Amino acid sequence: MRAPWIKNYFFDVNLIASSLIDTYTRLWNPTALCEIFVPGDVEMLLKNQPAVLKEDFYSWKLTRSGQFSVKTAYNLAFEEKTRLSQPEAFNQPSINPLKEKVWKVLTVPKIKVFLWKALNGGLSVAELMEARGIKVDSGCQVCGGSTESINHILFECPLARLVWAISGIPNPQNGFHQTSIFVNFSYLLSLGKKRKVVPNSFRVWPWILWSLWKSRNELLFRGFTPIPSNVMLCANQDADEWFEAQVVEEKILSETQVNIQKRKEKWKPPPKDWSMCNVGFDWNKSKNLAGGGWVIRKREVLCFAIVEERSVISNLGIRLSLW
Repeated sequence: MRAPWIKNYFFDVNLIASSLIDTYTRLWNPTALCEIFVPGDVEMLLKNQPAVLKEDFYSWKLTRSGQFSVKTAYNLAFEEKTRLSQPEAFNQPSINPLKEKVWKVLTVPKIKVFLWKALNGGLSVAELMEARGIKVDSGCQVCGGSTESINHILFECPLARLVWAISGIPNPQNGFHQTSIFVNFSYLLSLGKKRKVVPNSFRVWPWILWSLWKSRNELLFRGFTPIPSNVMLCANQDADEWFEAQVVEEKILSETQVNIQKRKEKWKPPPKDWSMCNVGFDWNKSKNLAGGGWVIRKREVLCFAIVEERSVISNLGIRLSLW
């Protein structure tokens, strides 16, 4: 259900519903409606007359029924409190869509977790550790330059710039954003929609970020100096291996399904030294009548039995009667 369409660009914004109701008939005033709404909506409004026989009542707009609920009131109070204490949370666009897209990226599950942590500030970089009261050197250990932040390690560090330069992935028009990791992730997540990008080139970007993070950790904990070409080579190898594994896995699954469909075995008689027993029974609940029988065959010897019972009230009873 939509609101009625207003046909005029200029109208009284302080107009209330009582101004459109005839005081004598207590129904909608067709003339007043035609001045404001389009003819089709006027016809619909005239079919739904106001409930003037009852007194006016309050309606809670946060529920469909119009009835007040504690849950919606709590959500409203929490939203107002957040709006006052953290106005930037409402002024800036939501990053939840970015977090949802991260889980749909074609990559290893552990890299998906890494990307999600990067967006949520869950990586142990100097900037975040210092913000939590831990005394550390806030400078980047790779380049020795500015503050070590997540965005700096993955996009702004000279090592990261060189790796992105040789990756074959086109940089944004004005380069990666210097402070906002959300802008940079938004660009990487939209690479698949760009026509000028070769499909096989942009799929490696999750492994590039992962390799940059690993190279930073190897420098800190093992003292290995990262080389841009090696970082990019490792990212390409890991990405190629993973995508090849997906192709092989899909091929194996398709072959397995074909084999399962082909395996339609026909009935075969048992070996000559085996005995075979066939059992069958049926129970009519409405007539309270049951019957069954069994046949044992071994070579040329044949034994059989037939049972008919009217006092059996369940399938289990006829089974017991057969034996």
